[in-house]
Amino acid sequence: MHSTLAAYLGRTAWPELLHGRPAIIYPRQLLPRPAHSRDGWSDQLQPQRWAEPRQPWSAVLDGPQLTVTGPAGPWYTGPLAATRDWRRAAHTTGTVLQITGEFTNPLDFPAAAQAGHLQLCTAKLTFAGSTW
Repeated sequence: MHSTLAAYLGRTAWPELLHGRPAIIYPRQLLPRPAHSRDGWSDQLQPQRWAEPRQPWSAVLDGPQLTVTGPAGPWYTGPLAATRDWRRAAHTTGTVLQITGEFTNPLDFPAAAQAGHLQLCTAKLTFAGSTW
């Protein structure tokens, strides 16, 4: 299934460029466990907690495949339909902002953000294999 359609159906994470910053958006049903502050997540109103990469979070993008690892082990593995602009921004920053919350697909995301129902965590991002 095409990853953009899969993202719309809530089956995969999707990339966003938010104010020029690369982000990965996870619908709540993709989470292997809840996003807790003890694991480095914070709510969207605490930018001082998510502005910089949190240890031991890491992400690797290998072609279209994204693998994210957190303090409790694997967090997400799946396709990411990242655009050239997203990849450029990711190369420049070397980080990716992870966002999750009370939404199930891209259409629900803006309302969750407006209501303040998002959790965020920044991870170091590396590229493996072909990046374009």
